[in-house]
Amino acid sequence: DDSATVYGRFQLLASFSHSLLSRPTIQNELEGRRIELIQAYGEDLRSIQNNFLHQRDEIAGCGTIASNGLPPIAGALTWCRGLRERSNLPMAKLQTFDPSILDREETKDVMK
Repeated sequence: DDSATVYGRFQLLASFSHSLLSRPTIQNELEGRRIELIQAYGEDLRSIQNNFLHQRDEIAGCGTIASNGLPPIAGALTWCRGLRERSNLPMAKLQTFDPSILDREETKDVMK
């Protein structure tokens, strides 16, 4: 809950040791946290999509994006790569979750 990013929350869950995860009480608590994390990741994906659509329209209007001195095309590609990385890193972590969580409807919606 304290992490500012979805990816940071995935990293926090990954830091639990296997012996600790074998305890039923902790497993139940973490399952709820994983579901919350999947929902937060879905919101993050919607935010990324809205950011892309909004910025894309602005780029089309003026032809440039703030890109630390890069030429316009290189700046746009760097910006797109950053958005893709922001969405792909948590997805890779999500795919390591237990299959019972991945089969849930909320997870399927986020993963498509």
